[in-house]
Amino acid sequence: MPSKNKCAKEWKQMNYKSMEDCMGYGKPKTQKAGTSAKEQGDKVGWDMAGSKNARMKKKLKQQSGY
Repeated sequence: MPSKNKCAKEWKQMNYKSMEDCMGYGKPKTQKAGTSAKEQGDKVGWDMAGSKNARMKKKLKQQSGY
């Protein structure tokens, strides 16, 4: 997580949308209003699966030589 001073001065150079995004990087995400814990857990699971699939596809593409 970037320091408070670095976020305050250089959040644009670090490609954050706002200083608050910079300050919140690395902190656990809170549950959104109107969603159950199960729905939230399912979303996290799907997000993890999607990223694993993307990494595997990239790895297979590199191995095939294309």
